[in-house]
Amino acid sequence: MVCWFRQQSQTLGYPIKNADYPSSVDICKFESDDGRNYIATLFDDNNNKELIIKFLHSDDKVFSLKEFVNMKYSKSNIISIMRNAQLDGKNYILLGIKDNKFIFINEKLEIVNRKALQITTSLSGVVDIDEDGRYEYVFLSPENVMVIYDDNLSNPATFETGIQPFTTTWIEIGLKHNGFKQNEVFIKTDNFLYLYTYAPDNLYYLKYPIWILLYAFVVFILWLTQRIQKIQLKRKQIIEETINNLQMKTIKSQMDPHFMFNVLNGLANNVAMGKSKKAYDQILRFSLLLRSLMKLTDKLDISLGEELEFVNSYLELEKFRFKDDFEFEMLVDENINKTLRLPRMLIQLLVENSIKHGLRNKEGLKKVSIKIFSDNKNTIIIVEDNGVGRKEAMQKTRETGKGMKLIKDMIRLNRKLGGNEITIHYTDLYDENSAASGTRVELTLHLEN
Repeated sequence: MVCWFRQQSQTLGYPIKNADYPSSVDICKFESDDGRNYIATLFDDNNNKELIIKFLHSDDKVFSLKEFVNMKYSKSNIISIMRNAQLDGKNYILLGIKDNKFIFINEKLEIVNRKALQITTSLSGVVDIDEDGRYEYVFLSPENVMVIYDDNLSNPATFETGIQPFTTTWIEIGLKHNGFKQNEVFIKTDNFLYLYTYAPDNLYYLKYPIWILLYAFVVFILWLTQRIQKIQLKRKQIIEETINNLQMKTIKSQMDPHFMFNVLNGLANNVAMGKSKKAYDQILRFSLLLRSLMKLTDKLDISLGEELEFVNSYLELEKFRFKDDFEFEMLVDENINKTLRLPRMLIQLLVENSIKHGLRNKEGLKKVSIKIFSDNKNTIIIVEDNGVGRKEAMQKTRETGKGMKLIKDMIRLNRKLGGNEITIHYTDLYDENSAASGTRVELTLHLEN
């Protein structure tokens, strides 16, 4: 047979023999990337159920040829389209659709596949919908959904056509311009004409500044997070340094040279006088005290029970020192929770201050009393002495105030580290003659906070 090649009703100019292939033929013009012109032909061999694509020079010479051997022609295989298309900046022939994939081929018979958005059955038209000088490809899906691709067969858009099921044969698709300067896409079927009004989405390009704002917001959040982490790290370092300094001060306070020398002198005196039992008891107490100091060196808080054991050992040693001139008592309510956490050596420092500043310069019997009880769900700790009072103590020693400052630092750091809120209150005691008769220190552990 002899077949005239046509594309969009325009004759190419000369006949090409097709005697060897009694079949239908699809053709289109093709220009390669280097500017050479070809005629692309797709032969459908009805006898052998094969497809053959040829790229011909203008003088009817075959430049390249490819046979799709043993490919049965059916709806599930290649649906011929034969349209010029650009793909990633290179020229191809959109050969057709197979298994919901676009098949592209160039004059060198290089094949590229690209997945379609959804099942597409046919190319319904090629029109410049957005009037940008480039044509869009319009396809129809089996569900009568129109699928529109750009000239690079990318960025698909879909919409429901609303076409009646009994009018699914599309005859023509194109653009219509009405009197209100508004374009419409029309679809002409065998029974109806459908018009679809469309307009540019003016908000489309707002996505770019929105993306920029989102990017800036994410960058700001990352910067803010890093900034907060640096501040928290710096704060943690400061707290750790404060803890280390406070621990050293506490140890130094507990290892008072006067106290140590007095204990050792008492030991030597008891040994010299043959009081081995007292010396043994004193050594045992002293070893327990040192063991507690070494054991708790790396801790900032301690249980109330452990603190009371330490204070008891300390007071027993002080009793050896003052002999019969010293008495102490510890009164703890039965309902007190001894697992309660409080700053390490807090009670011991209060007792030590009472002895060092209130009782050391007192004549006669020296007393220290420790009372612990509950009040409105809070725990109250009272350390009371019958010493000379704070005013006279300040006049007789230069160290007054250091222990109080250390106690306040320990309470403040305990609060920063999430411990119970602790308040402290000092009361000067006077006798019936308005003479100083001691000091009372009251600690309140606010457990509800």
